[in-house]
Formats: sequence, C-alpha cells, structure tokens
Amino acid sequence: MAFASRTVFANFLSGVFIYLDRPLRLGDAIRVEGVVEGIVKEIGIFSTKIMSWDGHLVRIPNEKLFSSPIVNFSAMPVRRISIPIGISYSSDLEVAKEALIRLFDQHPFVLAEPAPEVLVQEYGDSAVVLNFRCWAPTSQWWSTKVWLLSKVKEALEEAGVEIPFPQRVVWLKRSEENG
Repeated sequence: MAFASRTVFANFLSGVFIYLDRPLRLGDAIRVEGVVEGIVKEIGIFSTKIMSWDGHLVRIPNEKLFSSPIVNFSAMPVRRISIPIGISYSSDLEVAKEALIRLFDQHPFVLAEPAPEVLVQEYGDSAVVLNFRCWAPTSQWWSTKVWLLSKVKEALEEAGVEIPFPQRVVWLKRSEENG
C-alpha cells in the first residue's frame, strides 16, 4: 500500500511541476527520450497522453515524463532541416553545391536568414557526403523537408551529379592447384 501511495504521490507532484514549468503544451510535437514521439493530446494530474506518429495513444506517468529528457519540436518558431546526401567522388563538388542551393531558392518556406548551406560532412566509403541544410518555420518544417527530399535527386541529375550506391571491389586469388 505504501509503495502504491508513493507512486501516486510522485505522479501527482510531477504533474504539478509539469504544470508550473510548462515544458510542453497541448498540440506540441515532442520526443520523450526513450519512450515516444508524437503530439501532446492531454496533460493530466497523474499522467500525460501522447499520440505517436503512427497513431497509438501512449499514456506516460508524469513521474516518468518529468524525469525524462523532453525535446519539444514546437517550442521554437523555426527549425533546421538537415539532409545528408552522398555524391560520387568523380562528381564536381561545386556543381553539386550550386544545384542544391538553387533548390533552396525554389521553396517559399526556406528562410534566407540564417542562410541555407551545403557543407561536406564526411568522405564515406562510397560517396562524399554533403550536409544539405536550411531553416524553415516550425509549422512548415515537415512539408518543406518532404518537398526538398523529393527534389534533390532530380536537381542533382539535371546538374550531372551522380548519387552513388555502395560498391565493393572483390579480388579473387586463384589457388596453385586450380591453375
């Protein structure tokens, strides 16, 4: 009985702290570290309900919510879109960057400030990986990202830039017996 009372009290007290601190509001898109991502549907005294991206309603005890890192995707007016894109080592890096920058200019919700950028992220096994990134209003972040993703391949192909697939070179050694 004492354990159940402690849990109820901890959830209630955490609910009060959540109410006072306001790390999230109804309708916010959030990630509760290690638990769930989705939209806040209800903030109660003992628990909070989140509608996950795939439509599941998840109830999180407020004690767990209060003690977990929370990422609130809706808290800021703008969000950065960051898309890694691999191009072949034989492709011209500057041509690829210019093609991607032109793509930013075609979308009305890509913000001019902070300026969009295309940076070399890494030299991978099969590709030079570029980081294609810009900022968009939070309310338009998802639709802007989806649009950019749908246009990247076309923009790079038009510029003559190859998007490679992973490749491996296999060397076979003949044994002396098989000639």
